Amino acid sequence: MNGTGIDDPAISPVEAAPLVVVTGANGFIGRHLVQALFRAGFRVRAVTRSGTAVATAVEGAPHPGVSANADWQPVLAGADAVVHLAGLAHMALGDRTMRQRLRRVNVLSTHRLAQAAAQAGVSTFVFMSSIKAVADHSGPAPLTETTPPLPEDCYGLAKLATERRLQRLATTAPAMRILTLRPPLVYGPGATANFAALARLVRRGLPLPLGAVRNRRSLIYVGNLAAAVVRCLQRRDVPSGTFHLSDGPPVSTPELVRAIAMAQGRPARLVNIPPKWLSIAADAFGRRAQLARLQGSLEVSNRRFCRSFDWEPPFTLQQGLQATLQAQV
Repeated sequence: MNGTGIDDPAISPVEAAPLVVVTGANGFIGRHLVQALFRAGFRVRAVTRSGTAVATAVEGAPHPGVSANADWQPVLAGADAVVHLAGLAHMALGDRTMRQRLRRVNVLSTHRLAQAAAQAGVSTFVFMSSIKAVADHSGPAPLTETTPPLPEDCYGLAKLATERRLQRLATTAPAMRILTLRPPLVYGPGATANFAALARLVRRGLPLPLGAVRNRRSLIYVGNLAAAVVRCLQRRDVPSGTFHLSDGPPVSTPELVRAIAMAQGRPARLVNIPPKWLSIAADAFGRRAQLARLQGSLEVSNRRFCRSFDWEPPFTLQQGLQATLQAQV
């Protein structure tokens, strides 16, 4: 093959491999994704705020800032795909200034990056959204891509606003496909916040008053999420669209506690307290939001993604929990 083909003797296999720009590459998801891409044979340009590469043989690139007017072209030069993970999360959003910052960083900057990617000739743009763009809870049926979105906080609203901007861009820049992924809670080595807090409670052997909870919650192991992104880049025949992700079958909170305890080699100490009593106690101590996450349902169907990409999560819940908890020891 002549010219710039992959068989050209003047081009090494490394140079011929597709180049993927990953923003937020030093974050929880980003660190796992960079390694997964590298193992799959991609070149990676890891974009971080400090410009530090996060894996051996991975390019580092300075972050061009969070301004909607940032110049992304030097970062995008030669890129085949972009995976956009960077953004604000886990912040107090009651303040108007914080909400404005959320819109500037998560919505406007993302749209600007996608526009720049289209202009640079990038073929695939993967946007890491969140199931919170749809809802914070589900009813009797799981949330699917056809569920009318009703986000319940500023973070979810910002994700949905970004998705809609990208959908419009997909119609005006058809040469670049835009894949939007909506994961639920992501766990894995390095996970913080709610999952880590629950794991600590189980490890301490404290009795948990959650034995009577009957809910259905979807999760996704970070290894499965990284594998799904890799699959997005490998399967170039799937057009632009929005896809939900999860480990597969949902679990109840008591089932999750038992699985965490099993992975830690400890007994699960669950106490059956009527949910109504839990709600009264949560209101009294100002813990209603925390209880809602433990008691409510948030079931997500991943069937469309699995069918479209001919994919199944490579790791089970127990395997993901085992890897997660071993890393925390």
